[in-house]
Formats: sequence, C-alpha cells, structure tokens
Amino acid sequence: MAGKALNDSDSIDFWPLRPEGQFELCVDGQCYSLAIPKSATEISFDLHSGKTHQQGGGISIVRFDDLPEGDKKVEIWLPYNETVELFDLRSDAELLTDAESDQPTWVHYGSSISQGSNAAGTWTAQVAMQTGLDLVNLGFSGSALLDPFIARVIAQSEADLISLKLGINLVNSDVIRARAFGPAVLGFLDVIRDRQPDTPLLVISPLYCPIHETTPEPGAFDVQALAQGQIRFQATGNDEDSATGKLTLQSIRAQLAGLIHRRMSTDKHLFYLDGCELYSSDDYQRWPLPDALHPGSEAHQLIAQRFIERAPATGWARSKLG
Repeated sequence: MAGKALNDSDSIDFWPLRPEGQFELCVDGQCYSLAIPKSATEISFDLHSGKTHQQGGGISIVRFDDLPEGDKKVEIWLPYNETVELFDLRSDAELLTDAESDQPTWVHYGSSISQGSNAAGTWTAQVAMQTGLDLVNLGFSGSALLDPFIARVIAQSEADLISLKLGINLVNSDVIRARAFGPAVLGFLDVIRDRQPDTPLLVISPLYCPIHETTPEPGAFDVQALAQGQIRFQATGNDEDSATGKLTLQSIRAQLAGLIHRRMSTDKHLFYLDGCELYSSDDYQRWPLPDALHPGSEAHQLIAQRFIERAPATGWARSKLG
C-alpha cells in the first residue's frame, strides 16, 4: 500500500507524492534486479481533519526474469515505504527455504535514516548484503524514541549482534530533555542486558545534520519548500533554547559518549561509534542531505562502507565484519 498526504485547502494541493515502492531481488548477496508493482492500494491523509481515504488497487504481480542458471541464494528486499501482503510465491524451478542458515543475526534499531527514507538502498541493507549478516531492521521513521517496549523486543530477539543508532528523533520530536536523556538511554540498555548480557552491542551517535547541530527541537516541514513541490525539513527551535535543556545533536553526542564510555568500564560487550565518523560535515559538502534531514542514495553507500570499515575497529563484530 502506498501513502500520500492531502489537504482540502488549495495551499497543500501540491504536496509531493511519495516515491513508488521498489522490490529488489538479490542473488548470492548482490543486487540483481528491481521491480515496481503496476498498482497498489493508496491511502490518502487529510492534514486538516485527520481522516484517511483508501482507494483499492487490486493484486499486483511482481516478476523477476532472466535469473542466472544453477543453484543460488535469492533474497527479495521489500519496499521500506509500503505495507506488503503476500498472496502467492511462484517459481519455474524448485525453491528451498534457508531455514538452517548460519548467517549471524544483526538486530539494528534506528530512525528513518536506518529505515531508508530517500534512499534506493538503505545503508543497513547494504551492510547486511556485503557482510553476510541476517538483518532485522528496527528502523522507525520519526519514532526512534527509546520506547521501553522496543527494548523488550530487542531483548527477546535471537540476536548475535545488536546496534542502536540514537539521537536524531529525540531532537526533532521534542519529547525528551537533557535531564531525562541519560536515564532513558541507560534504562533502554538495562532492559536489553537483562536478557542479553553478553551480546555485542554497539551504540551509534547521530550523523551530521546541519539543521539540528546547534538548533534544538522540534523539527517541522519547510512550508516554503512545500509551496515549490519539494519536501524539506527545518528546525523550529532557537539556539538559546539549549540552555533550558532542549537537545541538539551536539549535546546528544557529548552526553551519549560519556554515558556509554562509563558503562563500557563494566560491560566488556558494549561499544561506541561516533555517527560523524559515518557521515560528517565534510561529507555533507559533497553529498548534501536532499531534504535537509535524510541522506540520499550516494550518502547511504558511503555510510555503509564506513560502517563496515569502522564498526569492527570499536571491537564490535570484529570477527564478523573485520
């Protein structure tokens, strides 16, 4: 199902449609083919009334042809921006399930940047395909808010590796302040550690994002950009608000580094990675954020390669990625 936002007023008639969801087929860990369904159920949102309208699109067939001959491992990556209901799966050759896969399971928690917003291939998926990890992507668009129930989900998973990318949604959502940030992070870790005390766990601070580096929450759509048919984000706080405890990306990185390094003294399976090592201010000059918040496809490729290079250097997953 595809979604778009609508408004009854003329001012939002130009709201850009979300991109069509792509199904990506990979063969033996390499991207091989893309397919887009010819139709989908469309859900429209009225921003004034909060009502939704659903227009059925029927069942659509996604077909991949001309695959290499012989035995091969086939994966189909589903679109990050649509809900998919599988009715049938067919092949012109015998299909065997990979139930006894020896791939390490990597559970990753993060924001829309981990989920894949604006990217043809999200960095988490690229890391998984290039390293042979079996990815469970808990990337929540706008909602990586340290919810305790998510910590319980991670704790109850059969994870060989865990990573938590924290920060950006805590800044742009305006739901937490500096006083509560530390206890929320440590409480999240405690819930996971109660069930998984020895699983390698990597905490990643925010990537570089100019609009929120020193300007606090909340984030919002840039209305002037919308008037031109473009989706862009902006920070609506004032730099002075940080003195009242409002979070910025810079303050989160400083707090998070201190919290995790202190906890690492008693947890030998806990590791830390500065997000600016994956995407920095220098990288921004070459690969700007298309909507001022989310990396584009080229930046996702960069982030994936940096992660493969630098995550093992922390000690996390060194035997798996190094």
